[in-house]
Amino acid sequence: RRHAPPRGRALVSALQYGVCQFGLNFPLLYWGETIVPSGLSAVFYATTPITLMLLARAFGLERLSAGKVAGAIVALLGIVLIFSSELSARVPWPPLLGIFVSTLVAGFGSTLLKRGPVQSAVGVNAVGCGIGAAFCLLWSFVFREPHPLPVTRAALFPVLYLTAAGSLGAFVLWTWLVHTAPLSKIGYIAVITPLVALTLG
Repeated sequence: RRHAPPRGRALVSALQYGVCQFGLNFPLLYWGETIVPSGLSAVFYATTPITLMLLARAFGLERLSAGKVAGAIVALLGIVLIFSSELSARVPWPPLLGIFVSTLVAGFGSTLLKRGPVQSAVGVNAVGCGIGAAFCLLWSFVFREPHPLPVTRAALFPVLYLTAAGSLGAFVLWTWLVHTAPLSKIGYIAVITPLVALTLG
C-alpha cells in the first residue's frame, strides 16, 4: 500500500515531475552534452542550489537567508574554478541554452513535487519514468534518430546499470529527499556529482 500508484493531487504532482525531470530535463541535457564539454555543463548544473533556493522561496516552501545565498554562490564559484580550463571552449549557443534550460526545468519539477502531497518515491518514479519514456520516444522520432536495440554486452551493460543505479537507485532516493529535506540543501548534489565524475575520470 505504501508504494501504490499515486492518485488525485499526488498523481498530478507526479505527472508534473515526470514531464519536467524525465521528459524535458534529460533530453535537453543529453542533447546539449553531445556538443558542450562536460566541465562547462557542470558549471551550468552548479547553479542548481541557487535555482532551487529561489524556487522554494517563490513557492513559499522555504525562507531565504544570507547564509543560503552565500553557500550557493561559493559552491558555484568553486565549480567554476575547478573547470575553468573548459570555460573558454567555443560552442554554439543552442546546446548551451539547452543545458541551461534543463537545469531550470529540473529545479521546477522538483519544486512542484515538493509542493504536492507526500507520496511514495517508488510510485512517483513509476509515473515519472513512464511519462518521460513517452516524451523521449516522441523526441527521438521527431529528430529521426535510429532505434537499434542493444544486443551486445558492451551495449546492454550501460542500460542495465542506469536502470538499477539511476532509475531504481538515484531517482528514488532523490524523490524521497525532496519530500523529507529542504530543497536548498539537497540542491548541492548537483555540485558534488561533477566532482565525483572528475575523480572517477
